[in-house]
Amino acid sequence: EHWTHRRAFVPEWMKSALVQRNQSRLQASPVGRFGGFISSCVKSQRYDSWVCALVLLNALFLGVQVDFMAQDRNTLPPVELMWIERLFTFAFITELFMRIFVWRSSFFCMRGCLWNWFDVIIVILQVVEDLGSLFLQAVSDVGPAGNFSVVRLP
Repeated sequence: EHWTHRRAFVPEWMKSALVQRNQSRLQASPVGRFGGFISSCVKSQRYDSWVCALVLLNALFLGVQVDFMAQDRNTLPPVELMWIERLFTFAFITELFMRIFVWRSSFFCMRGCLWNWFDVIIVILQVVEDLGSLFLQAVSDVGPAGNFSVVRLP
C-alpha cells in the first residue's frame, strides 16, 4: 500500500475500497513481460491519442475515397485505396484485440462497455466488407477494377 503515506487524509473505508479496486485491476491485467507492456500501452493516454488520430485519419481517408469514386464514377476504388483500407482494418482489429487482451471479460461489462460493443460491431462489419470485396475480386473475370453489376441494385 504505497499510496497510504501520501494520502493520509483518505478515510479507512475508502482505503479498503481503493485496495480492492487496485487488486481487481491487477487480476484483470495480463501477466508477464509482454502482457505488462501491452497493458501499460492500452491504459495510457498516449495510446488513446494514437487511436483517436487513427480514427480521424481513417475518416479523412474515407472522404478521399468517396470523392475519388464520385468523380471517377467507378463502382470500385483503385487497388491502392483498397489496400490502404485493409491496413486500417488491420490496425483497428489489432487495437480491439489489444483492449480485449488487457481487460479480458470485463471489456464487455465494464463502465462504458456500450462503446466497446459498438467498436466490436464496427470492426466486424469492416471485416465482412473487406472479405466481401476480396470474394468479389476473386470471382470477377475483369479483375479488381471491374464493374460488379451483379451487386448493384437497379
